[in-house]
Amino acid sequence: MDDFNTALIREKIIFIDSAAPQKTDAMAEGHNVVRSNRLLLNLPGDKGVERLVIRSQTMPGTLRLAAAALMDFCAKGKFSGRGPDWDELWERVRPPYDKRYNPDNWAAVYVDGRNVFKTNASSYADVIEQCAQVATGNYDHAITVTEGALRRIGKNMQISHSSTVAAVFTNEGGSLRTAIVNRRAGKTNAFNFVANGGDSDRRVQQVLFVTASMLESLNLRLSLDTLHVKVRKHKATKPEQQQYNALLGRMEALYRHIESFENEFNAKYRPEKPAFFKPEKQGA
Repeated sequence: MDDFNTALIREKIIFIDSAAPQKTDAMAEGHNVVRSNRLLLNLPGDKGVERLVIRSQTMPGTLRLAAAALMDFCAKGKFSGRGPDWDELWERVRPPYDKRYNPDNWAAVYVDGRNVFKTNASSYADVIEQCAQVATGNYDHAITVTEGALRRIGKNMQISHSSTVAAVFTNEGGSLRTAIVNRRAGKTNAFNFVANGGDSDRRVQQVLFVTASMLESLNLRLSLDTLHVKVRKHKATKPEQQQYNALLGRMEALYRHIESFENEFNAKYRPEKPAFFKPEKQGA
């Protein structure tokens, strides 16, 4: 996977009935809203490229399932005509903290536009991916294609689409550069890192895994700081204290994973390494 490159996209797509248009900013959630994170993997093969799309409610979930899928692909080949146990893969990459405190986290997988796994995603996402397969190489054009496809089956709908890039991955020779833009609670963390050396396939897989850990660490920090204040002032309820303890354990595991990755791939950051959680500096 020497020429591997892709991007993690955060997007919101709203399907609006043209006969009864509504204010799109008032339609935060609902069956007609696709709010997810999306990652496209172009998988090479003897008979052409296979397009694997991973969607999930969370960025870490998207990246971890994509990394697990790549590991399966490198070991067994393309997914057309076969399929791993997607339920097992999804359960394996979900950490205990996520299962306990975000039980509704969902994921969906598409192979060449065909849905092969879905836990709880809007059926509209299926239509989008089918049309994205037709508009290969131009995902933005897939929205126009989707509107036309819906009209042909008697559904006159407008589609409002907004997206932002959360991470970009570029593998070149013996290194892989990752650029991350993480927006949370009105703040933006923008940085990049380069992973050097090692087997190319493993480097790509582990970069996806560690990017998931970085994003999860940055996003959980807000929850940790909020609960830390309550715990320090002895105002935390029993469930809050339990979650705080679970958060400490999760953040420590994420920090160890990031450190292990840095050591294995001699990771270098620009402009500087973010202030990831350090276990010895956080206490009740």
